[in-house]
Amino acid sequence: MRILWSALIALALIIGGYIFFWNKAADTFLEMAELQKQDLVSDGYEVTHGELTVEGFPYRLRLNVPELKVRRKYEDLDQWGEFSAPLVWIVAEPWRPSKVIFGTEGTYREALFDERNGEKTLVTEFLSEEFIGSATLTETGQFERFAMDLKQNTTNISFGGGGSLKTKRIQMHMRPTVETETEPAHQDTEEKTSFVPGTEVSLRMDDTLIQSDNAAMKEINVPKAAILMSWSGPADVIYDPKKVKEWAQSGNALEIKSLLIDWTDGRIEGDGTFTLDQEYRLLGAASLKAWGVDKLNPMMFTSLAMIMPPAKDEAGEVFLSGAFTFQDGWLSIGGERVAPLEPLFDD
Repeated sequence: MRILWSALIALALIIGGYIFFWNKAADTFLEMAELQKQDLVSDGYEVTHGELTVEGFPYRLRLNVPELKVRRKYEDLDQWGEFSAPLVWIVAEPWRPSKVIFGTEGTYREALFDERNGEKTLVTEFLSEEFIGSATLTETGQFERFAMDLKQNTTNISFGGGGSLKTKRIQMHMRPTVETETEPAHQDTEEKTSFVPGTEVSLRMDDTLIQSDNAAMKEINVPKAAILMSWSGPADVIYDPKKVKEWAQSGNALEIKSLLIDWTDGRIEGDGTFTLDQEYRLLGAASLKAWGVDKLNPMMFTSLAMIMPPAKDEAGEVFLSGAFTFQDGWLSIGGERVAPLEPLFDD
């Protein structure tokens, strides 16, 4: 009998201990969410949402964030950025709250509004019907690794005549990187090695239909588009205009390692390196090759051929090739100045 009572007491202690542990983990989950919110607010964002709740006992933690809306005004651009969702959920295991999966219920929306003329007008809008992702978080709730998968997406554009992009699937992966920089030895100094943290992002879009509000422009179906890029510093450095300015003036750059846009009758391939000059204009260089432009738009092909000399690849297919430079406030192609560059930000 004593053995039975001892076993029951031990079981009760284990259950009670786990309940305490789960509730403590739930409190930690809420604290991490609050730290993330505080970071956004300190960076100039407005964050509103309904009551936060945690559920999922006993095997998981699920944080529910209803009616989430995050807004940010970019003073340099007189524009508002905003994203919202009816419900954002975040799930983690109680014993490992730093590794999470997340998603939305209802339509996820991102929008950019312009207020330059005293009126709030929509510039771009992105809608996704199915959003799911995963991330590894730091102790302060910042993203360390990040991946997302969005399905049934629509991007509406109001500038340039207007139009839309409808994409069946978008995938993005972000990870931290460390690059080694070696300073050679000199007469009075030894060789010095330093480690520079950075960020790498890959983005892929499958089955995109490009439609223009201009009746003269035909629809374009792009089965695949992909880009791989990296930059020095943390992931959030390129999202904030103030951080971008400081980042660029410190000698950092964004490298596009590969670009591919593949459509029915052709494709585009390219790479490049970009930063900002002292006046916050684009500074850098890129190379681009384009196949199938003659089939897509013969008039465009004729115009581009004047600055991007046509050539033939090993298969005998005609392509346009150009070296683009962004320097001294000018975009040049093949050494010829084509268009002036405006500052991306005000002082």
